[in-house]
Amino acid sequence: MEQNTKRKIAVEIAGVSLTLVTDENGAFVDNVVAQVNERMEAILAGGIRTGTSTLDAALLCAIDSVGERLKAEKRMRNLEAQLSLY
Repeated sequence: MEQNTKRKIAVEIAGVSLTLVTDENGAFVDNVVAQVNERMEAILAGGIRTGTSTLDAALLCAIDSVGERLKAEKRMRNLEAQLSLY
């Protein structure tokens, strides 16, 4: 029987308290939360327009993160294709 290693971790993002359920270690979660908070603060502090809501900032942050992930995946596929030539 597989042991369940998931646990609950309380975090705060942009002033909103959340409980995450994860199997990642605390340092990893702290790093992710810190990066999200940095992006959220940058968007809210002087982003695209004044008066950006927390929800708008979260959506912009999510769009940015997914875009970065897709670009990284494309770079990885290109590198894998280059390596397969050798």
